[in-house]
Amino acid sequence: MDNNVVFISSIKQEQDFEELVRRFVQKVFDAHAYLVGGPYDGGRDLVYVIRNKEVRQAMQISIQEKSLESKLDDDLRKVVNLVDNHGYPSAFYFFWSHTLSASR
Repeated sequence: MDNNVVFISSIKQEQDFEELVRRFVQKVFDAHAYLVGGPYDGGRDLVYVIRNKEVRQAMQISIQEKSLESKLDDDLRKVVNLVDNHGYPSAFYFFWSHTLSASR
């Protein structure tokens, strides 16, 4: 497990972390997955295909090291809009390339 934490924390390019997340989602959901530009908030959407149906999922991928709390607050406001006004599933996935302490 420590090797995975070191590996993930060492990723410095957002695109590399996005690719890791995409592969992870494919494995977990057992579905074809890809990232696209979000049409409503300027962010990236996770899209996966299950039973020939595309599902857009609200998510955030970040390698940002500081100000995590304010970033999450902003992202959650956007997700509420996506769920309430654009039919997105009521789940939010947040992938961060850093470890969290028990106090966070």
